[in-house]
Formats: sequence, structure tokens, C-alpha cells
Amino acid sequence: MRLSHLTTGLLALPLTMVSATALTYKLAANEKACFFTSVEKMGAKIAFYFAVQAGGSFDVDYEVVGPNDKIIMDGEKERQGDFVFTATETGEYRFCFNNQMSTFAEKFVDFEIAVENEARASIPAKQGTSPEQTSALEESIFKLSGQLSTITRNQKYFRTRENRNFSTVRSTERRIFNFSVIESLMMVCMAGLQVFIVRFFFQMGDNTRKNDRIMKIVERQVDPMEPPKFKHKKIPRGPPSPPPPVMHSPPRKLTAEDQEAWKIPPPVSNWKNPKGYTVPLDKRLAADGRGLQDVTINDKFAQFAEALFTADRHAREEVKSRAQMQQRLAEKEKAQKEDHLRMLAQKAREDRAAAGSGRRNSRTSRSRSGSYSYSESESDSGEEAEIREREKARKERQREEERKLRQSRMGAERRVQMMAREQNRDISEKVALGLAKPTQSSESMFDSRLFNRTSGFDSGFNEDQAYDKPLFQAHDAINSIYRPRQNMDDGDDEEAAEMEMGKIQKSNRFGEALGKGTFKGSGDVEAREGPVQFEKDTGDVFAVDDFLAKVGEGSGTAAGGSGSGEKRGYGLQDGEERGSKRARIDEDSD
Repeated sequence: MRLSHLTTGLLALPLTMVSATALTYKLAANEKACFFTSVEKMGAKIAFYFAVQAGGSFDVDYEVVGPNDKIIMDGEKERQGDFVFTATETGEYRFCFNNQMSTFAEKFVDFEIAVENEARASIPAKQGTSPEQTSALEESIFKLSGQLSTITRNQKYFRTRENRNFSTVRSTERRIFNFSVIESLMMVCMAGLQVFIVRFFFQMGDNTRKNDRIMKIVERQVDPMEPPKFKHKKIPRGPPSPPPPVMHSPPRKLTAEDQEAWKIPPPVSNWKNPKGYTVPLDKRLAADGRGLQDVTINDKFAQFAEALFTADRHAREEVKSRAQMQQRLAEKEKAQKEDHLRMLAQKAREDRAAAGSGRRNSRTSRSRSGSYSYSESESDSGEEAEIREREKARKERQREEERKLRQSRMGAERRVQMMAREQNRDISEKVALGLAKPTQSSESMFDSRLFNRTSGFDSGFNEDQAYDKPLFQAHDAINSIYRPRQNMDDGDDEEAAEMEMGKIQKSNRFGEALGKGTFKGSGDVEAREGPVQFEKDTGDVFAVDDFLAKVGEGSGTAAGGSGSGEKRGYGLQDGEERGSKRARIDEDSD
């Protein structure tokens, strides 16, 4: 039975269509050689194997081209290759080797090209044999064929390695022989060159031009008392004796705890993560190694912090004490200043009280007397005063008419500038110019939000608009503030003044403070008569008044003493007043 199977296998081997070509080619320098094979059926397997046996660095360029000049595979400076591919087209396939990289080295290339058809031939079966036995026989035959091809390729590989090693040994021996010959020739040449140089230099200094010269070498005499010219140098100490052997305990089996202790965490980089893995925090900290180090803190950090805290506290105490001292000095200075002002106020009250008492005495004496005796000179002076008053009123009315005329003729821009300047005036200037007026109603004096009203919030009260009404709702009322009553005259009696004071106290304008009594701290102050008066600085800085007084005295004495007791006006009338410089500027601008 086995003999029949073996006979059947041997008969089936020739039936597999395989065509192979194994060659060894000598590739000269700068040469390109191509080999061709023909494929008649599509789907055939083409096996291509090559190996450089000898020459150069055992490398060569190869290229496999299909029927339509399509490059299937190529490579540069390859030592060997084993490729199998399926033919997709029928025709001639070209296998080329190129040695253009070498200038003088020849290379021996061993290559094999095999074309195999995968179609299996049917094996004739005897009568009475089952198809399972036939298929098993086919499989064993194909396995044997594959193993034979593997053994063949291994033999080729070993043969190639043997040839390469033999070529390397032969090239090495050749190079050693060449180097030895060259070295021997160089030694002979150097010896001859040395002899030639010695003889040439010695013949140049000889005038007799002798061909030969006899030289005698004599030992030089040495002084026995001469100190030595060399020194004994200490040689470095040699290595010590080897350390004694360390006796280790016998090996023991690792426990689970030892295995856990010997587990080294994988390296985790803080900069690179090419795979994009999510690294747990415990793994990252374990790879960092910060838990393996003992952190030691220097004690001087605490000392430094304590010193800073002490210095800060000391500086704060000094700043606090300095601030308290400055506050005490400021309070003391303020108290002194208040005492000084209180003394000045007391003195002014006393002077005013003295002047008021004198005025009241004169008024009472004048009201009680039924008739007055006026002299002719006093009547004349009264008529002149009335004339000056009328002239003064006429000039003021003329000046006011001129100002209105200028305002009617000025442009819109100039009028806007004038109105802006009047709006920006100080209250004292408005009072002096007669532009201030009192508030006509008491509603603007209080905030309506204090009386549980929602009018302020309903009108759009928000953060940007802090107030629900304008600051000066009755702006025209300011023009009449602090102006005296027109019916009040210097000639009124004391009863009229008391009646006016009673009206003021009973009015709702000042609240209930004046009706119940006096303000706090104003009990000793005497009631003031007339409107608020602004005091002007009467100090003579440049001593102009003294100069004018001296000039007036000189002129009075020159005139015979007629005006010794009379005040001179220097170009002004007795009742005429000179306007201020600011008023003249305002009139010019109007």
C-alpha cells in the first residue's frame, strides 16, 4: 500500500507546472544587466531570489519591470532578496541588476527566477480507493514540496554566507599581503634615503671631495662629581588587594509583599503623551518620585518669618505713635485757633453791642424830641446829599439801560457765554451783583423720598440717575437771597424793627428754632440789624493810604487849614461810590 502511494506521488510531481532558472552572473563595474522570463497565464506565481556572493560591499541595485514597463519593485544597495508576486498580465517580465555605484569593483550575483502555476493536476485513482485518501496524499505531497523548497532556500542562504565569508577572507589576505609588501618597500626606501641624506650633507662641508670618510665613535668623558641629571619619579601606587568576598544568604522565594515592593511604575512623561492615554494621578505622582525624597525645611525660614513679623509690628507701633502725636498736635493747634477765633468773635460782639447801644440812644432821643433846630448849613448839606442820591440813581438807571441795549444787540454765542459765566458765579458774587433770589417754595428744601412716596422711583430712579429732581428747581429764587427789604429804611423807629423781627420769628421759613429760643452756642450774641454784610480786608499792604493821608495833610495845610477836619475824595463826590474792578469787567463784557 505504501509503495503504491509513493509511486503515485512520484508520478504527480512532474505534473505540477514549475519552470525555474538559477544562474550566477559576474556584474562588471558600471554595468547594468537584465534577464527576461515569459508568463503565459494570468495569476501565475513568480518567485525572485538574488544574493551578492562577492565584490565590493556585497550590495547591488535591482529592479523588476512588468510587460507594460510598469515598475513592480525596486531597491538600492541590497545584499539579497527573496520575493514572490502574482502576475496580473501575460508577457515578458524584466529583472535588472545595476552596478553603476561601483567604479572598479566586480560583483558576483547568484539569482533564481521561478514561474509556478497553482493549478493542480488530477491524480489518477485506482478502483476501490476513496477520495479522502487521495486528498490526504495530495496534501502530504504539497507539504513535502514546500519543505523541499524551504530546504533549498536555506541551502542557498548558507552557500551565500559561505561564499561571502570566503570572499571576505580572501580580500583580507590580499590586503594584508599588499600592505606588507608596501611596508617592506617603504622601509627599504627610507633606509636608502637616510644614507643618501647623511652622505649628501657630509659631502657638502668637505672641500677635498673625498669619496669615503672614516668616522670613529669615542665615548665621551664624564665627570664623576657631576650631580645626576635625572630625577626619581614616584610611580603611582598600584591597586589595593581585592576586597573580601561578601557572603550572601541563600536564595529564598519571593513573597507577594516582596513582589509588590519590587514593582517599578512605568515612566510617565510630563511633556509627551503620543498615544493620548489618560494617566491616573497616582501613577503620575509615583513616576515623579517626589514621594521618595525626604523634604527638609531649614529652621532659618521660621526665624526669618518671625523677624519680619516683629519688624512689621514695631513699624506699625511707630507709625501709630507718630499718628497719635500728629493728631494731638493738630488738636492742640485747632483748639488754639478756636480760642483765638472765639476771642475775636467776643471782641466783635462787644464792639457791635457798644455801637448798637449808642445808635439806640440817639434814636430814642431823636424820637422823643418833638422839634429839632436845624441850622442853615445842615439844611444845605441835606439838599446836596439828596441831589447826589438822585444823580447816582440816574447814572445807575442809565448804565442798566446801556447794558440791556448791548445784550439785545449781542449774538447768540456771546449770550450763551454770558449765561454760562453767570451760572458759574459764586454765591457771594451773585449776592454782591444782586443776582441771588430766595427759594419761593418750601417743597424743594426736602427730599420727597423721605415722606413714603414713590414719585422718585416712578420717574426712572436708578444707579445712573441718583436724584429724581434737579438740584436747583427754583433757580430764579436765588436772585433775591440775602437782599434787604425795600421798605426798610434807616429812619424807621424801633417799633417797626421789632415788628419785623417778630414776623421773621413767626414765619415757617426758619423752622421752630428761632421761635422757641436761640441756636446752640449763640445765647451771648446780640441780634444783628440789617442784612448780611461781607467784611473787606482793610489792611494797607503797600502803605498807599498812609501816603494819601500825608498828601492830604500837606495840601490842607497849604490851603490855610480850611479842610483840616474834612475827608477828601480825590476826584469823587461825597455820596458817590467807586465800583469794584470785577463789576467794571462784567459791565464791559455785557
